[in-house]
Amino acid sequence: MTAPNWPKFFNAPASGQGLLRFGAGPVTVAKWVPGGRPVYLATPYSREVLNARGQWDHHKSYNQKYGAAKAALALLEVGVTALSPIILSAEIIHASMRDEKPIPRIDPLDAVLWEGWCRPMLDVCCAVVVPDLPGWQRSVGIWTEVVRALDRQCPVFVYAGEL
Repeated sequence: MTAPNWPKFFNAPASGQGLLRFGAGPVTVAKWVPGGRPVYLATPYSREVLNARGQWDHHKSYNQKYGAAKAALALLEVGVTALSPIILSAEIIHASMRDEKPIPRIDPLDAVLWEGWCRPMLDVCCAVVVPDLPGWQRSVGIWTEVVRALDRQCPVFVYAGEL
């Protein structure tokens, strides 16, 4: 996976005019997204759920899921349906926790597993939305999803207006 290079896109002449819109928000997404088709909500996870020892942390995972849920709610309030792989995958991970140990049966940090699991959702959505949540700029997963969407000529809405 390639490291994120947001300035490459942010400084592009077509930024904000074509497929990639910085400084967007839920109302902008609602204005430009065709009715009825879901958007893919790309929110940070893997790097944001690590504790000081570099291990997955249940509480941090919950916080990332909650941030994604708040972003999905904001879209719902303007009539946009959002598919959030983080809300779904975090719940799957939490459900897989063994009762006797706080260790999930599914590796929450298996990038290959989760990229393959997320891809079908990404491919059926009509746009990608990247809320301005802490960690979005350094997320390799978000970067990969945005590049894939742009390669498919799928619009991308980034809430952050500055890098």
